[in-house]
Amino acid sequence: MIIKLNGKDEKFEKKLTISELINVKKLDKNGVVVLLNDKVIKRDRFDELIIEDKDRVEILRFVAGG
Repeated sequence: MIIKLNGKDEKFEKKLTISELINVKKLDKNGVVVLLNDKVIKRDRFDELIIEDKDRVEILRFVAGG
């Protein structure tokens, strides 16, 4: 399966939920916003939504700075 993740093609062996993708990328799901095919996904749906071949996923992280 190939998805467009943050603007770049990435290949995965199997379909993943949004939570699984976040874990693979070693991110904290409480510190991100996820868009799936240009739609904001609520955090409580991360475990149930499956990313399909050719989907577009954007993962935005919050970064604190000064």
